Amino acid sequence: ETDDERQDEQPEGPTEGRRTKANPAASRRGVVGLDIVSISRPHRFFGHPRFFPNWQAHPSMEIEPVAFPVVLRFQSVRPAAMARIRMHARRSGGDLDHIHPAAQSLPVAARNEFYEGGPPPSDFWVEDFRRTVRENALANREAKAKAAERRGQRKEAGRIRRDPPTPPYREGKGGPLREGVLTANAEWFAEDPRRVQTFKKEGLAFLRKHFGKDLLHVRYDLDEAAPHFQFVVGSWVEETTPGGAKVKVLRPRSNTLIADYEKAQDVAGEHFKGLGLVRGQSWRKMMKLAKEAGIEPPPKRHHKTPRAYRADLKERETTATLAMQG
Repeated sequence: ETDDERQDEQPEGPTEGRRTKANPAASRRGVVGLDIVSISRPHRFFGHPRFFPNWQAHPSMEIEPVAFPVVLRFQSVRPAAMARIRMHARRSGGDLDHIHPAAQSLPVAARNEFYEGGPPPSDFWVEDFRRTVRENALANREAKAKAAERRGQRKEAGRIRRDPPTPPYREGKGGPLREGVLTANAEWFAEDPRRVQTFKKEGLAFLRKHFGKDLLHVRYDLDEAAPHFQFVVGSWVEETTPGGAKVKVLRPRSNTLIADYEKAQDVAGEHFKGLGLVRGQSWRKMMKLAKEAGIEPPPKRHHKTPRAYRADLKERETTATLAMQG
């Protein structure tokens, strides 16, 4: 039996790239950042059910069980980066190479779903956040001045009121905000397009339960290879200064999932296990096992941004092409 004959026996439907009896060598593609990139086939658009109006599993399809992990990542961002995040959400600039061509002719609000922060062009969450920062900065300054007056330090109170208000956050290593991504492998969605909606339902419940009022922006992107949530978290807390003033400041690590990455993975794995997704690999567990076995642990993996990953992939493809040409 030839390869062509075996290919003719493939069942109809979106089975390309699966591990089936007729295609045992199909590779599993990993999630990297926000999208899946494969050099072995064209970019696919899994995002919306209208692309699969009559989809159903073929009775002869025998799929090898594969445990796909739920992907939850955070990245520190500074307030100045919020305009860039919104620009990407609007698809109005920046790196758009990963957007599926079939979706580019549609208005962004028609192909992606917006929740917290509003849809374009009514997405004023950046301006709302900046206004909140200004209001809290002024309120904090006044609270510090009144605390100085209560201590009998009137000159100090006057100086505080004359000085410009200080930002109600520490810049820190990466900034006081967190940009997050919540998704799964594109092939998991491709196996059953109904999962696009079930993941959306469970994903929204997860984000609102664990981040709630701290969510500045939430959207569900459907115009890339894998449907995914992209969100921004700003956690405001009330603190008391050494001088006795009660102030409001941004503290990202006040959220337990942001403070403890391993706990975040545990909670996400538990929440999404009903959909057949599993917890991502535990680096802490790998370190512990390696230490107990007396062996050197594997090098820690560092997350690349989707843009950096695509640039690296393009460079490798170019190198391979030049090598084949001699």
